[in-house]
Parts: sequence; structure tokens; C-alpha cells
Amino acid sequence: MGFSIGMNGLGIMAMGITQLDRLLISKVLTLESLGYYTLAYTATTAISMILSALMPLVAAAHASNERE
Repeated sequence: MGFSIGMNGLGIMAMGITQLDRLLISKVLTLESLGYYTLAYTATTAISMILSALMPLVAAAHASNERE
């Protein structure tokens, strides 16, 4: 149970840091710049998720010595 509480705490803290980041940037940048920042952040997150989803396929191909 302690592990679960720790993992939930990390998740909540990560979410808070992400939102705090946007809050601080919104105070420094214009709304248009914040939009570009959010778009770039979302694109980076999407690319990371796609690469994470493809990792098992890449690992399986590497294990079977497929080089294409």
C-alpha cells in the first residue's frame, strides 16, 4: 500500500509541476506565445507516446535479428 501511495504522490506532483510550468510561463509570455508553447509541449508528448508504443515492436524486431 505504501508503494501505491508513493506512486500516486509522484503522479500528483508531476501534474502539479506541469501546470505550474504553464502558469509561470503565462505570466511571462503573451497569450499567443503561450499557445505556441502549449502546442510544442503537446506535440512533444504525442511523439513520446508514439515512440513508447512502438518500443515493444522495435525490441521484438531486434531480438529476431530483423534489420529492415
